[in-house]
Amino acid sequence: MEVLSGLQIARHTFKIWKKSSVVFLSSWPIELMRFSCYRCPRTKTRLFADETAMWTSQRNPTIAARILQGHLNDITTWTNTWRIKPNLNNQVIPKLQHIRYLGVTFSKNCTLNQDVNETPKKSRNRANLLYRIRGRINGCDSKTLYHTYKSYIRPVIEYRAPIYATLYPALLHQISACERRMLRRIFRLPDRFPSDNLHQETNTIPIQSRLKELQSRYVTRTLNSNNALAIQTLSTSFKYPSRDDRLLNRIPKIPKRKLKHPPTALLSPAYTDLPDDLQELVDSTPSTMR
Repeated sequence: MEVLSGLQIARHTFKIWKKSSVVFLSSWPIELMRFSCYRCPRTKTRLFADETAMWTSQRNPTIAARILQGHLNDITTWTNTWRIKPNLNNQVIPKLQHIRYLGVTFSKNCTLNQDVNETPKKSRNRANLLYRIRGRINGCDSKTLYHTYKSYIRPVIEYRAPIYATLYPALLHQISACERRMLRRIFRLPDRFPSDNLHQETNTIPIQSRLKELQSRYVTRTLNSNNALAIQTLSTSFKYPSRDDRLLNRIPKIPKRKLKHPPTALLSPAYTDLPDDLQELVDSTPSTMR
């Protein structure tokens, strides 16, 4: 299937990446919303600053490609009507294993494994600045280093707090391990200092607790705002209706893997009414009995 590979409009560059059933459009701040997606079921567009995503959820990838191609044809018609010169290379848009949107890397299965691998690496690159300032003998005070860490390094992870609500515990432990290594360097502790006593010794907040706090704030801020779309996202059903009035899974099932519902995962930190002993009892109950 031959589609547009690039479109140059004035000083803006319009790039399209097709990812099975998703088309990402970047650096085109206006006029995209003119192309209505409501005539196609389960097809929407989302606009954030100059980043725009057009997506469709279909069981058949051929149908998804045909729907997205139709919208690309509408864009081509619009550019021809307004005499905007497109850059036609007659190239097929390549399929990528990972796509980057708003600074977050998603896989073709909408997982965050690649992003979790990249985020600690980015944090460690920034942490190299702290090690330079700290020095080996005489250097910056630990409090100043920790303040720099909170304002310059930790926001790289905190920015992803809402979507990290669905991460598996093993991936969260990977992020926590990265933070503990930095804290040992900041407070000049041995590399084998026990992880269980690290935050108590340094009087710091673990990154997992920090993420849960930010997720709770996000839910509270969203529910109290006037953004109807964001509020709807928190209450969206995990299933979507089909033409024969059946409820189908929004995300394809993967054998032996349980995917958390993002709205449920986000809402859980905001409602911590159960005592610790009862919550532990609920968590220890087998999933088949819940």
